[in-house]
Amino acid sequence: MSKSSHSSMVTVFAGLVALSALPALGWTQIVPTADPVNTAYGGPVNFDFGTAQVSNGGGGPDEGTAVGIATVTPDLVTSVSGSAVDPASSQGSRLAAHTSATATLYYYFTVYGPSAGVSVPLLISATAGASANGVTGSTADGAGVVSWAANGKVVGQLNTGVTCVGASCTANTSTLGVPAGDEIAGKGISIENVPFTTTSLAANSTTPSYASYAEIEAGGTLNDGSGSFSAFADPVIEIDPGWLATHPGYYLVFSSNVTAPAGTGTGPGTGSRGVPEPGTLLLALMGIAGVMLWPRRRVASAAA
Repeated sequence: MSKSSHSSMVTVFAGLVALSALPALGWTQIVPTADPVNTAYGGPVNFDFGTAQVSNGGGGPDEGTAVGIATVTPDLVTSVSGSAVDPASSQGSRLAAHTSATATLYYYFTVYGPSAGVSVPLLISATAGASANGVTGSTADGAGVVSWAANGKVVGQLNTGVTCVGASCTANTSTLGVPAGDEIAGKGISIENVPFTTTSLAANSTTPSYASYAEIEAGGTLNDGSGSFSAFADPVIEIDPGWLATHPGYYLVFSSNVTAPAGTGTGPGTGSRGVPEPGTLLLALMGIAGVMLWPRRRVASAAA
């Protein structure tokens, strides 16, 4: 082995020893826990992912039946449905069967990167829909809502709702912070790539961030009669891919137990694209060192 090869190996080994002696800095990233709620009128209130379901009878004999279902899923979809059947003799009575259901999810997201305090442009795509069918005296309504907040302030909202009184139904939709012409025809109402920004944290930060979050809510009610309702809301958030191409190293981390939607700059769950653990980094550097030294060993052997 040549003197230069031996010197390089000593230098690399010394560097690895020094690296292994570094204290474990703030490698663990912390984000708030998701806050899902799903409930059906008369049934349990579930502060967790899953489904709440209830079957209601009217207040007396022959007062009809009603069913309500509410679901919150880890991949950021909320949905509800409900139906009721009341015999004509009970319609108009306060004892008639009725039901309501709501499904709500607040989830938090944080951008990490090489520098803290950077304004990172994000994009949101979302779909929300609702339907209702009021028959023989019932009042039914459903609504799906997606709203998003950056730095603690609501900056956008997508809402669709349908209300039926008897056989008369009225559909309504509204948006906040959505550029004109960005709505897409289809079931309910959809938007794509609505821009907004949030502020980054340093990659080694361990301070929770409550600054940016999204609320996804679906709800519906059915009163006095026979009818049905349903509603859903479903968002996707991502870092603007054009900005990310010129600002590498920034990535989204989502609330604990939430499955990250497919998107640029996102990682699964709490974010696998974070800073590597010190042990992983050490192994990587050892591998690089081996690759760098291998050709020099071959040259030295050939010259011997």
